[in-house]
Amino acid sequence: GRRAAAGSAPAAAHHVAARVPLRRERVPPPAAHLPMLADLARVGAGSSGSPHVAGLAAVLLGCCLASDADGGAGAWHVDAHAVLDVVTARVGLNEYFTRWEEMRRTAEFTAAAAAPVLAKALTRVTAQRLAKSDAEQQLQRRQQQQRGRGGDGG
Repeated sequence: GRRAAAGSAPAAAHHVAARVPLRRERVPPPAAHLPMLADLARVGAGSSGSPHVAGLAAVLLGCCLASDADGGAGAWHVDAHAVLDVVTARVGLNEYFTRWEEMRRTAEFTAAAAAPVLAKALTRVTAQRLAKSDAEQQLQRRQQQQRGRGGDGG
């Protein structure tokens, strides 16, 4: 009895999992999601939708097109002709490309795509300047604290 209680956690989890019936839901084929992606791409920045959601939906649709061009195959393969048919019927090619451009013009996308600003290289001169400015800041804080104490006592 004591030995079973001290068993490993994976073994206990396996015991519980063996008693719980698994629900196997049918996952729709990838092409079934194309209309939903197209509808997300159609909702643009001008309406209540987000330009990021519309732009990313357009990117995903583009990935479906590109994966077929690369000769992709397998369980998640989607025919490029099916993707293009859904895009032209539900979004339109001009709107499709506009959604991508709208997302790229947002401030958030521009900031994320910008090159990071790197700190200056640490040299002897910059280290001395940093140390000097840090010492000056500490001196100013002490002076402010002393003024605060002197004003309370009078």
